[in-house]
Amino acid sequence: MNFTGQTAPYLVGYWIADTSDSIYVYAVPNDAILSGKTIEEIVSTKPADNHLSSLLYRVSAKVCKSEETYPSYSLQDVNDNDLALPLYSQNSGADYSWLDSYLNKNVNILVGIQNHNLKAAVSNWRGIPIQVIGEIS
Repeated sequence: MNFTGQTAPYLVGYWIADTSDSIYVYAVPNDAILSGKTIEEIVSTKPADNHLSSLLYRVSAKVCKSEETYPSYSLQDVNDNDLALPLYSQNSGADYSWLDSYLNKNVNILVGIQNHNLKAAVSNWRGIPIQVIGEIS
């Protein structure tokens, strides 16, 4: 078993929480992953039409990073560079530095939809990258 460096022993891997407690799992079950959605379909889905949060999607996307004071990551639609799914971060993007080796590359990626950011001017879904499945050549 591999443990991280925290004082309490935490296994490295994916955490899935249910209503009773947190449960550790080694892999995401295939039946939990929804395929066939594009970034375009996700970002254009209205919350009133379909609740996407807490679902996992396997999508094809280009990994992008803004180089601002507080960098942020996003997944661009492979067919339309004007459409992107921003990735939700609580650490100025540093929590996604593991994506840096995929910057500006098209990949198949497992992404969870975290929440819908409601603002008067712009509203958008925000994602959480789970795993890069592979590069698209």
